[in-house]
Amino acid sequence: MRLWRVRLRVAGCTDARCLFCACSYVEMYNEKLRDLWDRDGDGVPDTIDADGAAAKPAAGKSAAAAAAAAGATGPRIRQTPAGEIVLDGTTRAPIRTYEALAKLLAEGGTRRTTAATKMNATSSRSHAVLTLHITVTDTDDTDGVNESRKAKLHLVDLAGSERADSTGATGAQLKEGAAINTSLSALGNVINALTAVPAAGAPAAAAAPTAGDKPAAGGAGTKPAAGAAAASSAAAAKPYIPYRDSVLTRLLQDSLGGNAYTLMLCCLSPASVNYAETLASLRFATRAKAIKTKVTRNVSAEDATINALRAENNAIEMLVAALEAACVTAGATIAAAAAVSATAVAPAKAAKPA
Repeated sequence: MRLWRVRLRVAGCTDARCLFCACSYVEMYNEKLRDLWDRDGDGVPDTIDADGAAAKPAAGKSAAAAAAAAGATGPRIRQTPAGEIVLDGTTRAPIRTYEALAKLLAEGGTRRTTAATKMNATSSRSHAVLTLHITVTDTDDTDGVNESRKAKLHLVDLAGSERADSTGATGAQLKEGAAINTSLSALGNVINALTAVPAAGAPAAAAAPTAGDKPAAGGAGTKPAAGAAAASSAAAAKPYIPYRDSVLTRLLQDSLGGNAYTLMLCCLSPASVNYAETLASLRFATRAKAIKTKVTRNVSAEDATINALRAENNAIEMLVAALEAACVTAGATIAAAAAVSATAVAPAKAAKPA
């Protein structure tokens, strides 16, 4: 929280822009998402105001919205045509103060799934994700450029990997530990795949044939078709990233390999009995550190198009003004030349005899 106080102003307006922040809080338990701010647990998102009071969506909404709310099954992940990962069906709370956010975090924490093991009396049996949706609106139109932008910040509390012989887990807790390890393994596979992506401009390695590949119809001496070679080159240049292997990696898809910065904090134990877990955590974070991303400003496509059209319009207006000035100058020059010519011809006509 202290870090946020220094680096992030939760909400407010200045003469040039307004900042708005809304949050959602979910957990991933046994590869299923659950809204931690859904106070009655019916799968329908609550409406939380800035003071923390919650209510269900108003009954006066459209029939489509009411039907969607009635058939809600909790949070759902979808991908927009632009490639953005969106989490629907969650409660979004507007945040104005850090105290309000801390209160909501404590409330959501009481709904998290925990259990006692031999290693931890309050062991987390799920991953938790707090997402801050930040919108900066440009209110200064004097410069003719709209610099509104939006971003989201995922704060992820990962449950630690477990060994059944260390935790003593049995029954349901054993299944929970297996689900935790599966999602962490999927996250590790995604990180490994992202670190294996060749740098921009580097030649892609040729794909080795697998045992299941069939020989070409022309026999051993037949060359591969150009289309197949192009497809193979494209596949090698853009390797497959297994985001869909887990709900965790699917939700964090655009935060791991997209337009984002990723920061990982490892909780380590100084006890010698936990040496293997400590070393594995450090290696995990080292691989995540090797991910390379290209970060750009989160300006929406609509605003970028508007800014480009405004810039083009301003350039055209300047060109028209320059042409008008040139025409005025040229017209004055022509008029002056015509006047001088008329003055020179008039005396000549007067000197001619009748």
